[in-house]
Amino acid sequence: LDFFSADPVHFFLCWELYRARKTGPFNWKSPVALWAILGIGFTYLAFDELLKFHENIDRVIHKIFDWSETELSDRIDDLIVFLYACAGGAVLMFYRGELDTFRPAVPFLLAAFGATVLMVGLDVLTNHGTLVPSLLSDASQGALVQELLRFLEECAKFVAEIFFIGAFYTCWRMEVGIVTPMLTSIQK
Repeated sequence: LDFFSADPVHFFLCWELYRARKTGPFNWKSPVALWAILGIGFTYLAFDELLKFHENIDRVIHKIFDWSETELSDRIDDLIVFLYACAGGAVLMFYRGELDTFRPAVPFLLAAFGATVLMVGLDVLTNHGTLVPSLLSDASQGALVQELLRFLEECAKFVAEIFFIGAFYTCWRMEVGIVTPMLTSIQK
């Protein structure tokens, strides 16, 4: 699944929400700024996926501190991805008043963040390739479990992307006035 990234779709939906909701020039203090910030954030994530920023930052940290890569220090890039998710969560919390307008999207956002945390957790477990097999006495069983967890990590990433699309698409539909009975019942 590495060849696929939904970040351009996330960007497009967030940018369309920003364009539809803005009433003047960009203002960081405006709740509508949420959509521009999220659009920029997902653009960064698309480039990170393509150019491996977080993995290169990991290498730079090792070089600056003259560290040899160990099983523990090899997980710095996982921590960076987790910090990306924390930054996204902080932006959503800061602009949570804007999300009040789009309550039906909140369960999608929560599911997306849950899947993201699961993805990072599985990445930490499988990163160096030795932790999981070392916990099991049978080497072939350990390798199989390792591959299964890597597959589940990719699935969690895919699920997170789908839920983010679901959240932003729900917001967009509400903004342009496409309301279905399901959205109406969730809003109440």
